[in-house]
Amino acid sequence: MKYDTIESLSIKLCTVLEDIGVTEEVIKFRRYVCGLSDFLSTILNHSHGKVHIFGSQVEGSTTLGMHSDTDMLVYKDTWAAYTDLSGCLPSKISFLAIKTTTSCPQCYSLQYVAQLSENTFLPAREGFGCSFKELTSNWDPFMLDEEGRLLLSNRCIGNTWFQKTSQLDPNDKLEQHGPASILNDSQDFVYGMQCPNLPDECRVLFSRSNPGHWPKQDTTKKAEQCGVFFIFPGNIGHTCSYDTERKMVTMNIQYQRNIASRQWRVSTNKIELLLMCDLDIIQIKAYILTKMIRKQFLKPIVCDQLSTYHMKTALLFTVEKYPMEIWNTKTLVHCVLSCLKTLRRFLQERYCPHYSVANVNLFAGKLKISHFPPLIQELTKIINSDLQCVYTLNTDCLGERLKPFQATQTITLISRKKYCSMTMSQLFYVLWRPLHGNFDMTGRKITMQKFRTLMKRLAQNLEHSISYPEDYSFQLEIVYQKIINTIATTDASANIADKKPIANDIHEMYKSSLRSGQISNYLKYASMLVCIHDYDRAVSLLKDIENMITQDMVQVSMISDETVFEPVIARAHKGLTPNEMLKVFQAKIIQNIDFTIFEINCTPRNFIYEMYNRFHTADYQNWIAVVDAKPFLYYLQYLAHEATEGKYAAMAKLSNYCISTKGFRLKGGLGTAYNLMGNILELENMASETWQVYVMSARLQPRNNAAYWHICRLLSQYVADKSHYEMTK
Repeated sequence: MKYDTIESLSIKLCTVLEDIGVTEEVIKFRRYVCGLSDFLSTILNHSHGKVHIFGSQVEGSTTLGMHSDTDMLVYKDTWAAYTDLSGCLPSKISFLAIKTTTSCPQCYSLQYVAQLSENTFLPAREGFGCSFKELTSNWDPFMLDEEGRLLLSNRCIGNTWFQKTSQLDPNDKLEQHGPASILNDSQDFVYGMQCPNLPDECRVLFSRSNPGHWPKQDTTKKAEQCGVFFIFPGNIGHTCSYDTERKMVTMNIQYQRNIASRQWRVSTNKIELLLMCDLDIIQIKAYILTKMIRKQFLKPIVCDQLSTYHMKTALLFTVEKYPMEIWNTKTLVHCVLSCLKTLRRFLQERYCPHYSVANVNLFAGKLKISHFPPLIQELTKIINSDLQCVYTLNTDCLGERLKPFQATQTITLISRKKYCSMTMSQLFYVLWRPLHGNFDMTGRKITMQKFRTLMKRLAQNLEHSISYPEDYSFQLEIVYQKIINTIATTDASANIADKKPIANDIHEMYKSSLRSGQISNYLKYASMLVCIHDYDRAVSLLKDIENMITQDMVQVSMISDETVFEPVIARAHKGLTPNEMLKVFQAKIIQNIDFTIFEINCTPRNFIYEMYNRFHTADYQNWIAVVDAKPFLYYLQYLAHEATEGKYAAMAKLSNYCISTKGFRLKGGLGTAYNLMGNILELENMASETWQVYVMSARLQPRNNAAYWHICRLLSQYVADKSHYEMTK
C-alpha cells in the first residue's frame, strides 16, 4: 500500500473527522447542552446536592463511536473546604485543607472547623466540646490524626448524602473504579467537596515559564478564580485479590487504612475544562485521534492504566510548547505525532507531570516498571510510520472511511448528515429530563404539602433566574411552566380527593402553563377536565392539541429516529447558535406526560395501575407514572366523547398507533399504550380482544409493565363470575 504524505493524510483525516461529527457546530452544541444541563441541575436540585459535569462530553472531545460516559462530580453546597480560615463562611459547614507529613501526592487532609461565634472559626481537635448533630446523625465521619486533629474520613463517602441522592434500580450496575462510581457503564460519579480558592501547589500553571502564546491571558485569569474540588481518591489502602486460575492470594501493599482514610485528592477539573474549551478545532481533532490510538494500540498492553487523562496531559503540554501557526488542516498528522512524542518522552522519563498541580507524577500508582518498554516500543512504531496506523482504526469506522471507495468494500458507512443527526439526538435525549422538570424522588418520604412547597420554591428560583438576561432564558421558561403545571395538577388532585370543585386559580395556573406551547402541559389539563367530567371543555382542548401535532414532530420515546434533526443540522451551517438550534429541536419534540403520586386523581381511573408497574419496590408504588403523548391523547378523546362516533374514531386512532409503532424500540411507552387500548376494549365489553391486547403488551414489554395487573384482574373477575354462576345454577 502506498503511503500518504503527511499533508495529504492530514487533509483526509480532517474530512473524515468532520464526517463523524467533529465539527465546530457539533462541539459548540455539545458544550451548550452540557452547560445547560449543569445549570438546570443546580437550580432544580432540592437536597443541596449539586452536580458539576466535566470530561469529554462537555469538552466536546468525543464521538458516537467512542461511547464516552458522562463524568459528573457530585458535591454538597452546604459543605466547603478552605485553604485559609479567613475564607470560612458562617453559612457553610467548613473544613480546612491541610498538608501533613502523611499526605500523599496531590492529596490533602480536611480538618473540621468549628464556628465559635458568627465570625470566629477554630480548627477542631481531640476533646473539642462541640455538637456535630448534622454530621453524625447516622455515621461517624471523623478520625483523629497523630496530632489530635479532627479530620474528615473519606470512608464517609459510602454512608453520607451521596448514596442517598441516588436510589438505584435493582437492575442498575454500579462499579467502583478509582475515584469514580460507574453506573451502567455510562455515567461516572465522583464525590467530593468544593473549595473556592486554589491551594499553592495548584498555582503552577500561573508561575512556570512557557512560550506565552497559550494558555491565553484571559483564560489564565479565569482559571485563577475557578477553585478546586477535594474528591474521594478511590481505594488507596491495602487490597487483596484471589487468582482462581493460579489459586493464590495477591496483596497490593499501598497505605495503611488510617493513612489512606484521611486523604482527599485535589481536582482541578474546572481549570482543565477552561483550557480544553480554549483549544481550536484542529487541536480537538488531534486529541480525539490520540484517544482512538490509545484505545486500539496502547490499551491492549496496559488496559486502562494508561488513561485518556494521560493523553490529555500530553496534548496540553504540546499545545503550550508549539506555536498556534502549526495547528492547521495540512499539519494535523504532524500535530498528533508531536503529542505522541510528548507522551513517549514522559514514558522514557517515567514521569508524567500534572498540567495544573505541582509535584505530581501521573504514572505513579498506575504503570509498573514492566509496562514502560512495550508502551515506548509501540509508540515509536506508530511515530516512525508517520501515523499510517490510522488506516486500521476501528472507532467510528475511521480506518474504513480513509480508504478509497472500492468495489470490494463491504461496509456501508453512515453519511456525515446522518452522523451529525445521531449525535444531536443523543445529546437532546440526555438533556430532555432536566429540561422538562422531571423529578426523581424514588424512595423519598415526602408529603403532598412538602412536595407542593418544594415546587413553589423551585418556581421562585426559576423566576429569579429568568429575570436575568441569561442565554438559557427560553429553556428556563419551559421548566418554569412545567412546574406551574405540576402545582396546578397537584392542587386539582387534592380537590378531587376531597370532592371539592376546582378553583379558578387552579384553572389560571393551567392556562399559564400552556404559554410554553408544550403539548404535555395541555394533556395534563385535559386529563383533569376528563376526571371532573367537564367533557365539553375537554373535547375542545383535545381537538386543539391534535391540531398542534404535525407530521414532522417526534415523541421523545422515539427520539432515536434522527430524521427530526436533519433539517436543523442543515441550518446549523447557516449560522444558527446552539440556543437557536435547541429551540428548533424543542418545537419538533413531543414530550411524554408524567404524573406524580400527588397528581394521580387527575388521571383516568384505570391509569393508576401504571403507578404499580415495578414489582421490585418495597411498597409496590412508583413515584411517577409516564405515558407517551399520542396514545394518551387518543385515550382521553375516547373518554371525553359521549357520542359513539367520537369514541369509535378515538379508538381507531389508538389502535392504528399501537399497530404502527409495534416495530419501534420505544424507550418505555409502548406497553402503556397497549394497556390504554386494553382498557378501551374493556369498556366496549370486548373480552377476548381485551385479553389479547394485555398479553401482547406483556410480550412487547416484559419488565415493569402494569399489563400483568390487568391480566390478574381479568382472571380474578373470570373466576368470580364463574363461581357466582355455579352457585346460582
